Amino acid sequence: MDREAAPGMLFRRSLVDGVASPARHRLADGASLRAGEARGAGQPDGLSQWHFARAFKASTGLSPHRWQLNARIAKAQQLLLSGSMSQAQIALALGFAEQSHLCRVFKQMVGVPPAAWQRDQDHLGRS
Repeated sequence: MDREAAPGMLFRRSLVDGVASPARHRLADGASLRAGEARGAGQPDGLSQWHFARAFKASTGLSPHRWQLNARIAKAQQLLLSGSMSQAQIALALGFAEQSHLCRVFKQMVGVPPAAWQRDQDHLGRS
């Protein structure tokens, strides 16, 4: 392969850095990832949704959707620890369709349902 392509790689790297930073904040706040709405999540003009997703994954190691789920679950854990909201309220506040959607995703990512995780955290706090 020809080494003349290196400057293009530098451009791509700067593009990746420029895409991921603002998108991280918007996605963590629950911005939608649906087609046509990605620009609101930090997608620069002139960058297709496919290129945005590819650049984001190159920067973070995760797809935008997976990154957003991680951010939502981390926020759900914070809210569960605070005890100020019910699981249904947390689900709606974080953009899940309903409580069962939050519970399903939480279990897939953490390994236990939210209520069991919350009980374990309470138990660890008292020990």
